[in-house]
Amino acid sequence: MDIVDDYTVKMQLKHPYPYILVFLLPPFCGILPEHLKDVDHKTTDFMVGTGPFKFKQNVPGKVAMYERNPDYFREGLPYLDGYQVYYLKHETMVDAFIGGNLDTAGNLRVLLDADVAHVLKIRKYAPEAVIRHKVSGATRGITFNFARKGPWNDLRVRKALGLVVNYHDVLSVCCGGPELGAVEGAGWIPSGLPGAFSREEIAKAFGRDKPMDQRIAEAKSLMKEAGYPNGFKVNSLVRGREAFRVDTSVYLGDLWKRYFNVELTVQPEQTSVFMGRLDKGDFDLLIDTVSGSTMVTPLEFLA
Repeated sequence: MDIVDDYTVKMQLKHPYPYILVFLLPPFCGILPEHLKDVDHKTTDFMVGTGPFKFKQNVPGKVAMYERNPDYFREGLPYLDGYQVYYLKHETMVDAFIGGNLDTAGNLRVLLDADVAHVLKIRKYAPEAVIRHKVSGATRGITFNFARKGPWNDLRVRKALGLVVNYHDVLSVCCGGPELGAVEGAGWIPSGLPGAFSREEIAKAFGRDKPMDQRIAEAKSLMKEAGYPNGFKVNSLVRGREAFRVDTSVYLGDLWKRYFNVELTVQPEQTSVFMGRLDKGDFDLLIDTVSGSTMVTPLEFLA
């Protein structure tokens, strides 16, 4: 980087990387006064910004308080005099929300059993509450280990495995169904996010726009062409403490056994063991979450 003048720096990258524009914005990059460069960032002396609210007080583990910034650069804003954020466990948070002690509450993940119960509890005791699905930038799906040779290295096999999956059934069996807010994604960028393909476009691209009987026939033909008319054995690595991932693996195992005689062994592991095996490549396939802001740059695929 070169300093051009008091308000300009020039950056020269080793290769084209348009995503740098995102990483130059908060929260990745923040501009701070030079006289605070040596201040302990864990103290309130470090809190400098131009936001609508100012830090007021923090009671560790209980509540953080913020007050209106009278010097906010947008005249007339913010509308609120302040707000308070309470640190509560989900069960306590839900009860406080139902009782009217909280104005907003979240996040409740529809993929976790306990949160499903919480959503149902809110709907029962606070029917006027608005529960709205928020599109996530994370993609949950199957990752094959191509470093380990196996039938899944053949594109025809992977296409066959995908053709017979009914995605609505996956939601119902593993995530509580659409009525609890679960939404079928589409491709690397989940539908609903900017730049995402529509579900219809994805379905057409992967042949899922055809009737199921045609898809099953095509899938069996692909498996025969690939040389696996009698199926094969494969293991699925999954985080054992998250039931929806295990349920998804079991569902797919039953499905592939029925149509292709594929024997899928589900291997639930504690997160620490799971991560260790993941790093070593000790798996055939895994069902997990791929995190990323929008999944639009090649570098994000390297992980």
